[in-house]
Amino acid sequence: MSERLPLPAELLRGHARAHSIDAQANGVVHRLMDLADRGDYLDAAAQAADLLRGSASDVRLVAVYLAGSFVERGATALPELLACVDRLLGEGQNPHAGPSRLVDSAMAWLFRALADRVAFHTSQRDDTWKAWIHAITPEQIEEIDVRSELILAKSPGGAGMLHKLARWSRDKLGPAAARVSKPDVAVAEAPSEPPPEPEPEPEPEPEPHDDFEDQDDEDYELDGPPGYDFGFDVDPGRSLAAPRGPVRAGPAAPVEFDSPALAALQAKLRGFEILLERGELDKAAVIASDIQAVIEDFDPIVYLPSLFARYLKLLNATLGEIERRWAAGDTTAWRVLVQFYRADLDGFVDD
Repeated sequence: MSERLPLPAELLRGHARAHSIDAQANGVVHRLMDLADRGDYLDAAAQAADLLRGSASDVRLVAVYLAGSFVERGATALPELLACVDRLLGEGQNPHAGPSRLVDSAMAWLFRALADRVAFHTSQRDDTWKAWIHAITPEQIEEIDVRSELILAKSPGGAGMLHKLARWSRDKLGPAAARVSKPDVAVAEAPSEPPPEPEPEPEPEPEPHDDFEDQDDEDYELDGPPGYDFGFDVDPGRSLAAPRGPVRAGPAAPVEFDSPALAALQAKLRGFEILLERGELDKAAVIASDIQAVIEDFDPIVYLPSLFARYLKLLNATLGEIERRWAAGDTTAWRVLVQFYRADLDGFVDD
């Protein structure tokens, strides 16, 4: 797949000025961060990159761009991404004062966004996860760890998420990558002997919550910074039976709710509950305001794309016939059909 975003080295070269917070750009920045939070990281990052090519200097735009760059390029982009953050925190700042509170906030948002994606794909063991473990190298794993430590020494913003990200790279991504590369090593070391059959990677057991930790790793809880949690009350990657559709052949195939936007929303809902339990009402109000905005402007296709995909495909294929029936719908026969549908969906479909 061709990349649509510029590389960090190209876009951020000499970009020490991107430490500021531009009050005039607040509306644009919040719109792009909200767009990314809803799962559209690439579009948000592309718009942020366009602004950074111009006169924009808001560090939050850099955070949005870097989050999109990770989504596009994957785990192998993490060393370069963290190197950019390390340089950004080290340039143009008072070494005694450290980063500003607003820069810390931008870094906290970035590391939370990265951790969201990492947790989601690791728990799913999907194609993205498989691509990561086949492409990552031990040297890159080591660089992620080193860069994370350097950043943690400079900025407390998002420290909990960055610490978890580094441990995930070292304890989860690295070992998984080593397992898939073992057959290749065996062939190189002993070409005269047939390579051993690789053991299939076991399917993950159902877990009560989605994260990038194993259940037996009890000292590795995903607490994160105050007010954030990786746990999901509903597993977005677990197959759930879909409602029966208008097909006599039987119920529709199970749908996998795999939307990153849904995963992010579930994390916000859980974070709101945690903050209420702690009595941190100011923080709870911030999350509640964001959740209310989602509810008031809710787009089910953004949050449940897999649920509607087949319906929209079938509707598109028959739209001409369906539209003609909609247009002629104000008849007694139509109204009776609607009443039948509302009273007994199963009978409506099967009769």
